[in-house]
Parts: sequence; structure tokens; C-alpha cells
Amino acid sequence: MKANIGRYKDRDHYLGVSLGIVDDLTHHVQQILSLSSVQELRDKKEQINLLEMTDFLLKDYDLLAKERGISVVNQLTDQQTYLNPSVLKLILSNLISNAVKHSVQGGYLKIGTEDGWVFIENACTPEEQDKFEQSFTVSSRQSKGAGLGLFVVKSLLENEEIDYHFERDDANLAFFMKLPQTEPESD
Repeated sequence: MKANIGRYKDRDHYLGVSLGIVDDLTHHVQQILSLSSVQELRDKKEQINLLEMTDFLLKDYDLLAKERGISVVNQLTDQQTYLNPSVLKLILSNLISNAVKHSVQGGYLKIGTEDGWVFIENACTPEEQDKFEQSFTVSSRQSKGAGLGLFVVKSLLENEEIDYHFERDDANLAFFMKLPQTEPESD
């Protein structure tokens, strides 16, 4: 490859592909390490402003959303939750990332609340909806296309005993979570 000979004549292309693979693997390792460290910190909870957290996280996906023509609407106002900030950040960042990456070109991403449930909704194809659903219903990770990020989300939600469900129609998928509002009363 260094000598630019044989099948590696286009070494710049292969180096780019290799770098992309290494970046993906690094991200996966970081997700696994974050999941294990977050589970150790599960009792370190505090009140968190959902609008501030989601606005902060949405900035990471602003460029990708613009490139894909995705309109992003954050309808949260002063909603609060009582969780470990690292847990909430992992949950929201993975759900937002998934929604931006798998929305249809020119689609939308909406974050809001409905009847006490926080939701993240996006425009996506039925095939993408199937992949998402399989990530939450298949007991093992045998579903092709079911990302590690959604496995992390499912694990964190179940570990924190947070209720969740999703609703889908022909062109949209909405993921709902019943996040804890206040610190539980001690006996």
C-alpha cells in the first residue's frame, strides 16, 4: 500500500475506508465502556433540564441534519427529569443520532412531550422502522442493522426501569419514554 502497487494503487481510498472502520470501532468501544461505567454510577442522580440537554446534544448533529435536509424541532420547554446525567446523555444522544441518520432525506426530527411521555419522532421508511423495532424486540443482537447504540439505549432504559414504547405509521416513527420527574420519596 505504501508503494502504491497492485490492488492498493488507490491507497488514499483504502486509507479513508480504514480510517472510517477504525472510527466506528472506537465509537463502539466507547459505547461499551460508557455503558459499564454508567451502570456503576446509577445512584448519582440529579434534576436535569431536558431542553438544555437536548439543545446541547442537537448541536452535535446540526451539520448532518442540514446536509440531509432534515428539519429539527425541539418542542421541549421547562421539563425536568431525575436521572444520572451520563445515563440521560447516552440515551438521548443515541436516539437523536439514530433519528438523524435514519430519517428520509428532507425529513424531520421532532422532540417533545405528550401526556407526560418524552418523545423523539422522525420521518423514516418502513424498513428503517423494522430495524429499529427489531433492536428493541429481538433478545439477541441477531438483527442485521440493529446498532450498538440502540442496544445501549435499551439496556439503560431497562436498568433504570424507565417505561418506553414506540409508535409507527407509514412514514414516521416516534419513540416514547416515561422519564422520572422527581427524586423518589424515601421511606
